[in-house]
Amino acid sequence: MSYSNDDLEQRLRELEVEVEAKPVQPRLTSAEPPVAHQAAGEVSGQGDRNLLDQVLNWFDGLPTVGKIAVGVGAAFVGLSVLRLFFQLLTALIGLAFLSLVVYVLYRVFVASDSNSSR
Repeated sequence: MSYSNDDLEQRLRELEVEVEAKPVQPRLTSAEPPVAHQAAGEVSGQGDRNLLDQVLNWFDGLPTVGKIAVGVGAAFVGLSVLRLFFQLLTALIGLAFLSLVVYVLYRVFVASDSNSSR
């Protein structure tokens, strides 16, 4: 399946027009009343809330297969981060154990030699 650059550019323009024409409906929960948009930077948490709403709106707009793919991808990333955390924890425990062994060997051999020579 081969497309020329002209076909791809035409399809891109069509998609841009379609996206610009489609209104974005903000997601509201039943607990919060609709409020007017505030100027950027007025409330520090408001920007985070708007970003969360944008992500939720984007996710709601996905087809079912897309939602499943995003869920699988999020699970993969989450498990990878968890695995990395446990590997780091294991390395730190191993380093602590090795440090303890080196310290005990130092106390037994080096410190006892310096005490016996006095």
